[in-house]
Amino acid sequence: MAAGKGERLKGLTQTIPKALVQVAGKTLLEHGIERLTKANVQNITIAVGWKSDMIRDAIPQFENSSNIQIVDVYNYEIGPLQTLTTALNAIHDEDSIICPVDLLISSDAISKIVSHHAGHPNALVTLAVDHHATSGSIVSINSLGRIIGVQKEVDHAESISKSAMFMVTSSRFAEYCKNGLDKGSTTVVSALNDIIENGFHVQSYSVQEKWFDVDTIADTLEANRHLLENAIVHSSGTIFIPSGDTMDFGNLLHLGSGIEVGAGVSLKGPSLLLRDSKIGANCTIGPYTSVGIGTQIGDRCEIQNAVISGQSRITDNTKLNDILMNESKIFSMEE
Repeated sequence: MAAGKGERLKGLTQTIPKALVQVAGKTLLEHGIERLTKANVQNITIAVGWKSDMIRDAIPQFENSSNIQIVDVYNYEIGPLQTLTTALNAIHDEDSIICPVDLLISSDAISKIVSHHAGHPNALVTLAVDHHATSGSIVSINSLGRIIGVQKEVDHAESISKSAMFMVTSSRFAEYCKNGLDKGSTTVVSALNDIIENGFHVQSYSVQEKWFDVDTIADTLEANRHLLENAIVHSSGTIFIPSGDTMDFGNLLHLGSGIEVGAGVSLKGPSLLLRDSKIGANCTIGPYTSVGIGTQIGDRCEIQNAVISGQSRITDNTKLNDILMNESKIFSMEE
């Protein structure tokens, strides 16, 4: 699901769709497709709306692009239920995995959720939940692991958890989503509560691996820190400095893949430089910094806890901390 505007990213998604926001050297779209593919998902459908042409242009880079179909959601502004219904109508498999593009979840967790759903043949939906998460929709669960309410606490619930709306659904779910739209519902939460109230089985699966719901600038920076800290990064044509390491450069060096680092530069890990990036003299970069393709950083700059993309240009003597940058424009948590 990649149709929405991602308005909580404070202007960043006015120029690019949320699917193309970068984290640790890859777009959210890349992270999602790679993890689904690693979990042996054969066919991927991407529902697009806002700035859909930019997402279409990004698809040919993927090795399995022939197995990826794009579905246009022309009225995506109605809400996420419209996006989900449009996507499900384009899918003809018995079961479908529903994954928001802004959710970073491991391929191992995806495989486990699919297996869990297969083990509950009466479940119309299996919804991933995390008992330790601080963000996401509230989910009420009974003693059998069935979900009895979403975005509300039910008095007789055995436990309360959180969900980022990653789910596996049976083919019948599309019909109930359409019914919800016909009744004026606009959210996936409302569709789930509707089928629960009508007695259908919605199963929970507790995810043990850490996942990230990338809704805000703070979320993006946190996800970037986690991926860099755990070396879950883009490897081809990059320079990666692991956590705790520092690389100091006495002279100007060309490091391959078009990466150039000036004299007196200190790279503090974990940090990542992508191809064709150029770092001026006497800069300190990192920790927790991803420098995107074609970025040019001037002399005597200090940058940490940052994600830089869109072939940005940074002038001499600039100090940056806790920011996203795209096409040389800064987006901070304080805005």
